[in-house]
Amino acid sequence: MKRFLIVTMAAAITASGFTVLPSHAAETAPARRAAFAEKAKEKLNLTDEQLRQIKSEVVVQKESLADIMKRMKSAKAILRDAIQKSDATETEIRAAAAKVAIVEADAAVLRAKLYGKINPILTSDQQATLKELNSSADELITQMISRIGGKVGRE
Repeated sequence: MKRFLIVTMAAAITASGFTVLPSHAAETAPARRAAFAEKAKEKLNLTDEQLRQIKSEVVVQKESLADIMKRMKSAKAILRDAIQKSDATETEIRAAAAKVAIVEADAAVLRAKLYGKINPILTSDQQATLKELNSSADELITQMISRIGGKVGRE
């Protein structure tokens, strides 16, 4: 049972990290932003000019990104409090989860806008690499879910 709880908690933390990652990027320390930019530059073989163009597109959305991040933090805190409340009702939890979903939808729309601005900056080879990286991330998440499900079933 203890192992089941640990695996479940790890899955929840991992899943929420993937959800929050894009919105969290708006407020990371300059060193983390620089490291992320350098890693993206390396993985996609970006030129300095491409990186400058991408950064300028992100800067245009800086306020929107910060707003989404603040809203996400608040909505997730409200959901966590609802889940942990000793007399929580399903209705309260669903309402709090719906608020998180609204913010996540807003974040997805903003990400789509940014993608629409950034994707044309990339060459066709870079776009293919990005698509491959996204597929690899999706496959990793699928494998993690499968492994967790298999372990839970054996408990």
